[in-house]
Amino acid sequence: MTTPPAPPPDPSRPGDDRPGQGGAHGYGQPGPSAYGEPAAYGQAAAYGQPIQYGQPDPYGQQQGGYGAPQKSNGLGIASLVLGILSLPGAFFLGVPGIVLGLLAIILGIVALRRVKARRADNRGMPIGGIVTGAIGLVLGAIILAAAVFFVTTAETCIDDFSQTGDQVAYEQCLQDATS
Repeated sequence: MTTPPAPPPDPSRPGDDRPGQGGAHGYGQPGPSAYGEPAAYGQAAAYGQPIQYGQPDPYGQQQGGYGAPQKSNGLGIASLVLGILSLPGAFFLGVPGIVLGLLAIILGIVALRRVKARRADNRGMPIGGIVTGAIGLVLGAIILAAAVFFVTTAETCIDDFSQTGDQVAYEQCLQDATS
């Protein structure tokens, strides 16, 4: 048993939207869809108005770029870089570690004051610069003190050797100084 074919469309009914029917809005015929007219170029869709530049977005989204410009903290970055450089600098007889560490601490403190005054952001970099600068400063001071001690002791041993000419006493003096 077969189903009877669909009745032919009634030409007097212009709104016949059944698929496959040759009505006014059937396949291949332009007309409004169930969701409203499509938006033309430059116009907003049927569900909202275009959002103009500089006006708030009703959906709470950020517009017009990446947001407010951030307040950079160049002193904090410089403090962190100098603090990191003070660590290996301490091993060059201590002086570069002391100088770079001291500069890192000073710049870090100034950068933290700028963060507190809300003229800069990123509080972590100046803190890192102060910590690494302090470590470099202390390490440099220890290495400098050890170098000065070793040089003065070696100088004493050399003076004794130049006066006496005793090689064994000179070597014993150097061993006593290093142990």
